[in-house]
Amino acid sequence: MIALVLTSCAAPPRISYRGHAVVEVSLDHPTDLQQVLELTDDVWSEHVTDTITVRLDRGGQQRLAELGFDHRVRIPDIQALAEHLAEISAGTGLYEDWQELEAIEEHLDALAQQGPHAERIRLGTSVEGRPIWGLELVGGGAPADRLGVLVHGAQHAREWVSASTALYLADQLALGYGVEPEATAILDGWQVLIVPVMNPDGYRYTWTTDRLWRKNRRDNGDGTHGVDLNRNWATGWGGAGSSPQPSSINHRGPGPFSEPETAAIRDFLLDHPRYGRHLDLHCTGQFILYPWGFTPKLPPDEPALADIADQLSIAIDSVHGAEYKPGPFNTRLYPASGVAIDWTHAQGMQSYLIELRDRGHYGFLLPPDQILPTAEEAWAGFAQLIAAPEPPRLWLRSDDPVLVGTSIELHTYRAHAGDTIEIWWTTSGPGSTPVPGGPELELDDLLPLGASTADSEGHAILEVSLPPSVGPGDPLRLQASSDAGMRSQILPIEVY
Repeated sequence: MIALVLTSCAAPPRISYRGHAVVEVSLDHPTDLQQVLELTDDVWSEHVTDTITVRLDRGGQQRLAELGFDHRVRIPDIQALAEHLAEISAGTGLYEDWQELEAIEEHLDALAQQGPHAERIRLGTSVEGRPIWGLELVGGGAPADRLGVLVHGAQHAREWVSASTALYLADQLALGYGVEPEATAILDGWQVLIVPVMNPDGYRYTWTTDRLWRKNRRDNGDGTHGVDLNRNWATGWGGAGSSPQPSSINHRGPGPFSEPETAAIRDFLLDHPRYGRHLDLHCTGQFILYPWGFTPKLPPDEPALADIADQLSIAIDSVHGAEYKPGPFNTRLYPASGVAIDWTHAQGMQSYLIELRDRGHYGFLLPPDQILPTAEEAWAGFAQLIAAPEPPRLWLRSDDPVLVGTSIELHTYRAHAGDTIEIWWTTSGPGSTPVPGGPELELDDLLPLGASTADSEGHAILEVSLPPSVGPGDPLRLQASSDAGMRSQILPIEVY
């Protein structure tokens, strides 16, 4: 293991959960899930065809008993458990105790000093004005046309182990490059961006005020605060598993990407279209999930997604014997609309969400002795994700400014020669779904686009006439799809 050492101190939460319990409820009938969700919207782990684990106050527990549900109490008093864990004497190592936001940011800065292969970058600013920091890593031997992988943790504030795990991945890469063969090989082939705390305001709030806070800290203007960042992404936004109610723990916000935290990641990915893989870290339940969350329908590339998820599960199990179950988000866990992996997959990325430890004994109140084994498991999964073969992918690129009344030259690449490609467009802005609007072409691998793509089959150059309705400043967005079931990233175009 590679790690720097720093100290931390615990800060007791101010909001008490005395008398609140974590209860696993058996779901025996189709209507059971809705009845349980009418008692609470705080879900700790769920499998919709089997059981649901939720937090209930005393009133909710009484009502559950009156309804006659078969259930098992996993944590009888959340506050008592939190106080017990706070009294446990933890070590001073980075992965021996939980780290506050400032300590995580300081450690990222220290990693950025390890050499030219690591750079701390500011992706954006949170709703309360805090910086959103990431560590970008790339080795000196990486090819010019390298692909990128994005990892982020703490999208949900209370999921502390996701932040420590993301930081551990950054540690292994930054400190291991040039020393450890695995880390060196990864950075000599890939560009990696790791964002340990995507939700800095919420994470800070879990240390100062409410240990179980999930959302960001948006002032909703009605006395409530917070938007669930993992319900704020555009793909499927507003559907099942999200709420329009500002007081809800699953509040999706007033619109897609209304929150600066999600918009920051979106903008980075749109500016860096070579990022081809995405890993979103959460807890709890020990699942490896892939799209879609917003619908039970499967994406066209589901067989490839499932195969990689199976490989991740095997790799993780080999570390400490912990079982992580793979499957589609919607049916393996629960319906959830506006989630990050759905949007990134819609951009053409291979996207996964890992629900880290545990499986219900502690839930979000994981004891410190679980930090390191959880991170070690995630490292094995991350390395396996990197090792998985890159499938054929469809990309769009436009190098020239778009002027009203002219045509646009599009470059397609990383697709199969002979595929028929259809160009789609929309002028409705971010969050909209492109609609068919352009001609078809057949990819010709005899049309190279230069050194950056000369080793990829399926290049083509196409001139597309813009819709007559497009004017200066319109948010034109283009996408391409192939008859082989692939779909490109959405390409934002500025019109002059």
